[in-house]
Amino acid sequence: MVKQTAFSISLVIAFFIISCNNGSQNVSEKSESKTTNENRLEKSFSGTFSGTTPCADCPGIKTTVSFNPDSTFIENMEYLERNTSFSDTGKWRISDTIITVSFPSKKTSPERFFKIQSDSTIAMLDGDKKEIEGALEKYYVLKKLVK
Repeated sequence: MVKQTAFSISLVIAFFIISCNNGSQNVSEKSESKTTNENRLEKSFSGTFSGTTPCADCPGIKTTVSFNPDSTFIENMEYLERNTSFSDTGKWRISDTIITVSFPSKKTSPERFFKIQSDSTIAMLDGDKKEIEGALEKYYVLKKLVK
């Protein structure tokens, strides 16, 4: 009887150990799969997107952003009906469908966020990675330029 109980307990412990190992292996495989998918998306995602974003004291800002295959980023902002434009460069990366752009030269707002909506559109996001809502939301969607 003691041998049977000891055998049963050993069997339960072995089953428990095997179950735990399989679960952690699946989590690891999912993490690797997600990382692989993100890497694949980063390598395949590139292009130049443009649109006219709102401006408080001018008709708008012609905004053009370029995501290069080497993970570099170029942003051009031209204020309409003014003789003013700005350009900046940075690095970009993707997590899920959110693109994070880092600007090493900027100290006040070193990151900007975009959401991939489709192959041909991205949306500018606020600082909390939320989509802009309201009457002006359509002006924060940039369309891919076809070359």
